[in-house]
Amino acid sequence: MQGIEPCTSRMQYTKCSSLLHCSFVPSSSLSFPSSFSGLSLGLDLSSTIGVGRRRGSGLVVRAGKAALCLTKRNRSRKSLARTHGFRRRMRTTGGRAMLKRRRAKGRKILCTKTNPNSGKRA
Repeated sequence: MQGIEPCTSRMQYTKCSSLLHCSFVPSSSLSFPSSFSGLSLGLDLSSTIGVGRRRGSGLVVRAGKAALCLTKRNRSRKSLARTHGFRRRMRTTGGRAMLKRRRAKGRKILCTKTNPNSGKRA
């Protein structure tokens, strides 16, 4: 590739691409405080955005508004049954083969995502 030079020293690190840089830190450097500041990982922890220090505790990282979003979706049983239910499995040859394998194995519940009409979950 043209225009990209390998990084040879820590002074040139700021000029090189961070994607191509790989630094291995010897175990003796773990005693220095600079190794805990993220320099060995190529991280910049000196910025004050989202990072703060409290007295008597370690590093505190504050989450932004986007990080507090819903991380796990709670889909309704009806919408799960549309995709993974018994009737959907019966429509395709692969689905019918899957039901056949589960019957042969002796599974009591053939499709776990089926939405029963009675409201009771089997």
